[in-house]
Formats: sequence, structure tokens, C-alpha cells
Amino acid sequence: MNCAYANMTASQQLWDCSDEYIAAAIHGFADAGLRQAIETMLFRTPRSRIRWARAVFVPPSILSALARFNDHQLNRHIIRNGRTPLEALRHMRRVVTDEHSLGGIAAHRNASADLLATFRASGLPVIRFSLAGNPSTPADILEAIALDASKDERRVLAGNPGATEELLGTLWHNANDDEHLRAEIAAHPRCPDDLLPAALGRSCDVIRRKLASNPSVTHDQLIVLLSDPVAAVRVEAIKHIPACDIDESDPAASVRKQTARRVDLSAQLVARLANDECAAVRRWLARNPSLDVEHLALLSKDAASDVRRSVARNVSCPQHLLRHLATDKNPWVRAGVSFRADLEADVMRLFAHEDDTDVLSGIGKNPAAPGRWLKRIAASENADLRRAVILNPNAPSALLRQLSEDPYAFNRITLVEQPTLPMSTLLALLSDPEPQVRFMAATRLARTGLEREITQRSCCWSDIDAVVNLPRASNAKENSYENTCTG
Repeated sequence: MNCAYANMTASQQLWDCSDEYIAAAIHGFADAGLRQAIETMLFRTPRSRIRWARAVFVPPSILSALARFNDHQLNRHIIRNGRTPLEALRHMRRVVTDEHSLGGIAAHRNASADLLATFRASGLPVIRFSLAGNPSTPADILEAIALDASKDERRVLAGNPGATEELLGTLWHNANDDEHLRAEIAAHPRCPDDLLPAALGRSCDVIRRKLASNPSVTHDQLIVLLSDPVAAVRVEAIKHIPACDIDESDPAASVRKQTARRVDLSAQLVARLANDECAAVRRWLARNPSLDVEHLALLSKDAASDVRRSVARNVSCPQHLLRHLATDKNPWVRAGVSFRADLEADVMRLFAHEDDTDVLSGIGKNPAAPGRWLKRIAASENADLRRAVILNPNAPSALLRQLSEDPYAFNRITLVEQPTLPMSTLLALLSDPEPQVRFMAATRLARTGLEREITQRSCCWSDIDAVVNLPRASNAKENSYENTCTG
């Protein structure tokens, strides 16, 4: 790390254009003069411009600036970037001429309906295909494409959320032997009502499965689908049919697993599922928030550890069962308890001498964990355990400062997004050796609206917390546990 850079004031670090990652992060928040200086530094060579155009984290304002170069090769990379804003797409629409780049604009998720409308007269296959699949394409353009659509175009048209009933009807009647096309139509929420019975009678189980997922299917049609010979069809039907119509003795475990997720099950069906021969069925039932205490208690003693863990993770699990599961012989089950933020103090104390990694990870993330426990976990050689503390919303500020020097870069990247991170620590991360950490720290500072304060004040890092009042974690609960827990 450059010592001279580390000794700069906060304002010098944030705005210093010798660090291209910090410069890129603040580009969208800077005034016109500073933006020009940043662009001069970042866009020195064609290679550097392409590198920024391909970056998945690049700010949209950088992509807009790159689009103004009107460079053919550069434009291709900008168009492929999912963060490219509408203004850049509009500019490139005016200057781009090659069909592949135009097709990329027509397919882009940020393209607006009015921009896509400018492709109305295009007959190029790559542009037609892109328009057919873009949810923002106006309905009249979709219908025009359908008039002479290829097989591939028809399929993407059928899956387009903007497809109208009329369009879907036309596609169905022109599908010939394309059953996959009919399946996409059957699943579409706007599928015409008169096509639902036709889809129900098709021999292709893919069509019936897709139909079962359609929210427009009637109750009588669901009843038919629930008796379908193909289990995958029944799995979809079971999601939507009233609980009173569910057959509790379905031979397929996949159907019973889906049934176990329902929150409106009858007492008889719950009892049947709680004793199901398939552990996966019992596991899904154990996670069901509507499950009563009696069956939670039964499943808390299940022979399968995954079922017991699911009980521990169930939001409706009472404290006395959590107390029992906290001493389970299987650490995976105990870990399920350790994640819970609603643990009473006497249950939390049961983990005082825990040394299993999975359990410690849960404690590290638990906002109810005592501060001294978090300190012990933060000192672990295991990077995942240290990151658990970083993710804890009540982690003490002193620990977060300590973890800002974590040797694992991903942990420091995670730390930047911690809402309670002290401002002094965030500013110190501007000198981190990892470029992504510096970029994210500068982005967060700029989003916080600090650019004016930081440029106008020459503050030391130790004083910056007094300049800006950011939300800080409350230590009330932590202190309470400090007084009641041991270990």
C-alpha cells in the first residue's frame, strides 16, 4: 500500500484521480468538470476503454460516456453490458449500423418501448428475434412479427409477457406439430380461455404441466390435472388447488413434498405427512410455518437430522423445542438453532462452549449473540466465520474496524455494505489494496451524499463520524446478553 496515499485526508482520497477505481465510482456523482478529468484518465487507450465497457460493476454513467466515442468494437461491448442505460442505447441506435449490434440494442433489458419502436420496419432476422423476446416491445410489433415468424421466433413470442390473447391464439393455431410452442402458450397468463380445454386434452405431458402452472386454469380443470398420470403435472396442480381437494395418498413423493409446503392443510393431512415414509416430505412439513406445536414436537425427534434442523428453522418453533434442539447430537441441527435471532438468553447460553464451524457461523450472524462471543469468532482462522460476524447487524464498531484488515478480500468487500460500518472505517477502506473494495467504498460514500462535505472539510478519519450522522447499531440487546450469558 502506498504510504503517501494512506496519509491523505479523506477529501484527497475520495477525489484523487490517481486511483481509477475511486474515480470510476464517483463519476456519476461528479460535476461536469470533474467528470471530464475522470474520463480523460480512464479512457486513455482503446484497451482501457474496452476494459471498462466489459466491467460488470461499471457505473451506467461511465457506459454513457464510452458510447460517445462512436467506436464500432467498443459499442459491441457496451451493448452487451446489462448496466448500459437507456440514454446510451438511444445514442448508439443513431450511430450503429451493423445488424448484430442493432440486435443487441433490440434485446437489451433497458431498452424502452419507444426505442424498440424505431425497429418497426426492420426485417433483419437477428433484430426480429430480439424484438420477439423483449418484454418492452410494443404489442403491435409482436403481432407483425407473428405474421411470418420462424419456429424460433414463435417460441419466444409465446413466452413474451407482453403477448396479447389474440397473438397467443394465432400462434396456437399455427403451431402445427410444435408441442413446446403450445406448452409456452398454455403457461401464459393471457392464454385465451377457449384454448385451456384444448391444452388439457393434449397427449404431451409438457403442455399439461405448463397448463397446471397457469393461474387462469379453472377449478374443474385443476381437478382433472390432479389425477394426471404424470407426477410432474400433479406437482404443478397441487400448488393451486384448494386443500380440501388434495389426495393425501398420492404415490409420488414429489407431489407429497409440494403438498407439505401448503399452509392451509387439514389436521388429517398434516398427521399423514408427519409420518410419511419419505424424509424429504417430513422435512418440508417441518419448515411449514402453519404447523402446530404438537407436530413440531413430533418432528423434533425425527430420526432424520434434516427434519430436526427444519423444525429448528421453522419460525413457529417455540422456545422449549429450540432449547431441546440446541443440544442435539448433530451439529447441523444445532446450527439451525444458532441462526435464530429470537433465542431466549438461557437457550443462547447453551452455545457458550460450542466449537463446530456451522454452529459458530450461525452465532456469528445472530444479532442476539454476546459481543465477546463475536470477538472470539472474529479472531477465527476460518474466513467464513469472520464473514459471519461482518454480516451481523449488531456487530460492535470495534470489531468491524478490526475486520476491515481481514486478509480475505471478499470479506472486506462484504464489509463495505455493512449498514453500521463506522464512517472512519469506510474512509480507511479507500486505501484498501483490493480495487473492488476501494470502488465500493467510494460508491457508498458518494451515495451517502458526502461529496460536498468531504471536499469542503479537511477532516481526519477519527473526526468524520461526527460530520455525518449515519445509522449506528444499538448495543442495548448486546449489553443485556453480556449481563446474562456466560462463556
